[in-house]
Amino acid sequence: MEIMDGIDDENTFLLDDELHSDTDTDISSNYLDYSSDDSFSEFGSDEDLSSARIFTEVDVKNPPVRVLDLNFLCIQSSVAKQFSKSKFWVETTVEELHVFFALNILQGIVKKPGIDHYWSKRYSTNTPFFSKIMSHRRFCLLQRYLHFSDNAAFDPQNHECPKLVKVWPVLKHLNEKFSETVTPERDVTIDEILMLFKGRLGWKQFIPLKRARFGVKCFMLCESISGYIWSIIIYTDKDTILKPENSKLCFSSQIVLTMMEPLLHKGYCLTIDNYYSSPELADKLVSCRTDTYGTLNLKRKEVLKEMQKKKLKKGEIIAFQRGKVTVMKWMDQKKVSLLSTNSQY
Repeated sequence: MEIMDGIDDENTFLLDDELHSDTDTDISSNYLDYSSDDSFSEFGSDEDLSSARIFTEVDVKNPPVRVLDLNFLCIQSSVAKQFSKSKFWVETTVEELHVFFALNILQGIVKKPGIDHYWSKRYSTNTPFFSKIMSHRRFCLLQRYLHFSDNAAFDPQNHECPKLVKVWPVLKHLNEKFSETVTPERDVTIDEILMLFKGRLGWKQFIPLKRARFGVKCFMLCESISGYIWSIIIYTDKDTILKPENSKLCFSSQIVLTMMEPLLHKGYCLTIDNYYSSPELADKLVSCRTDTYGTLNLKRKEVLKEMQKKKLKKGEIIAFQRGKVTVMKWMDQKKVSLLSTNSQY
């Protein structure tokens, strides 16, 4: 009971409509001048947020076309809908978008159940930093009208990836910055993730073993020791961007060689699971001075049938080697199959 003495009874319980720190009428008062140095002082002192500047460098004096398009899109929407929330719109700037993106990054550091909770006035969950920097309504308006492509200039015949046109400039920019900013250590890995999405999409995936069973599949090349994402490919079915010179290989091998291309012939060691691993891919990587190891599906081509059929007792091992490629089957509680071109593993 003594712990509760410091809590203000008036702030302990709030109705749902009292959760946010701004209303329809005070939006203009919460609109800050982000062009001033003071508005960035708290971001600049935070190491986690200031590192994000690397990925958002923009010439503030010459705003990119996308910022101007964002203002134009909102004006179009407000004309089309008389009672639209865009009546609260104030033209945005590059500086304000920097703050908007920083708040999004901060939400990945400060975990909460939903966006509304970051502007909550509840005593027990209040995070005043968010409401001090930007009002809840302003944040939601920017989030609603944020877009990265020019719909009028879109040409599906000449675009690099028509299915990802809405996010392609961002994805391309991030991939460039990811690879420019960090030179990965020797050990890297490739794996796929599923970004939760339940809407209508032609290349949406269903993987029952994943935590988010429905969604958009992404392939990521990461540094093993830190988990730093060095490259991303979003799966778009037959339109997935791959290197044409690897077209004769299976899809999973094409993914590996496309993502590893900048790191080939540099002595890297790649860890992959049985979705990607195969003797054929291992030979290709060895020819490019790149080692690999990981689990292996014994039904892959070039794997001896004896490896599949041989029944082992617990603790027994069967293996074969061809050049630098070693394939091993080991019986523990269940069979474990591995492939390696690295003598250390």
